[in-house]
Amino acid sequence: MNLEYLKSINELPLVTGFEHLFLDKLIDKIKSFDIEVSKLDLNIIHLNSDSNIVFLAHYDEIGFVVDNRYDKYLYRTLPMGLISWERGYGKVFQSIFEDRIIYGIGSSPMPHTKPDDERLFIELFEDLDLPPLWPFVFENRIIKSTNRLYSRALDNRANVVLLLELAKQYNINFILTHGEEQGTTRLTKTLDFIEKRIENPIYIVLDVIFSKSDQHAGYGIEENKLGYIAIEGGGTGNIATDDHVNLVKNITDMEVITKSKYEVTDATTLYRMGRKSIALVYGVRYLHSSLECLNLDTYKLAKTRLSKLFKN
Repeated sequence: MNLEYLKSINELPLVTGFEHLFLDKLIDKIKSFDIEVSKLDLNIIHLNSDSNIVFLAHYDEIGFVVDNRYDKYLYRTLPMGLISWERGYGKVFQSIFEDRIIYGIGSSPMPHTKPDDERLFIELFEDLDLPPLWPFVFENRIIKSTNRLYSRALDNRANVVLLLELAKQYNINFILTHGEEQGTTRLTKTLDFIEKRIENPIYIVLDVIFSKSDQHAGYGIEENKLGYIAIEGGGTGNIATDDHVNLVKNITDMEVITKSKYEVTDATTLYRMGRKSIALVYGVRYLHSSLECLNLDTYKLAKTRLSKLFKN
């Protein structure tokens, strides 16, 4: 994995619901990698291939936004995306304010507060007057240990980096989407744009899912496996066509069965908008934590398998 790409993108607090605050900075960073992209609403698109395959990955992440100021350095926050406030206690957080990185510590609730105040507080390292709903994310910390990579937001930043790497090596079409962590992805304008230029596009969503190596999860997909999801969300989400399944069967190891209605990807969004799509996934440990964990051999496998779809 290109750690330069990951570290650079992770400098931005791209909290789901508030991606617009830093979207232009994200686009500038991607262009600095010598990859040409453009903006459609809050989606980022790259069209550079005669193929009708279009890959999607979401760039937004879980995080917290400022809800109220309690003291000189102390702000109460609200969780955004599928994360609870308890998971932020004792963690280092960061944001960008006035074009510089700022830091704070996730604090437990103050004594004698009302029950509805039992949410994450962030104690800043300096006295700043932040605007309402200002976003914070876990610190930009990347640890590489033998074949494992630890970082925040590997759901789904790992696949964002994967698509950027593939775009440098091959001619591919991709869309980087927003709002997936809240299920609010808006793609209408973007899809209309794509479909005027690509005949019968095949949408393939790249995402991650729990790794079976994660004892906290207890289920998921084995490391060094690439899977496809034919039916999402325990039957409440996307239903992939036989054509989609047959296309990806040649490059995947297994079908992944989702158990919860909340286990959906952007493929479900496309499905509900009348488009056909399928999701490809691999396992990540400690999802939605301050340091998610990816087996780099799994990442290399996914990259190699995906290359078979378009390198010829």
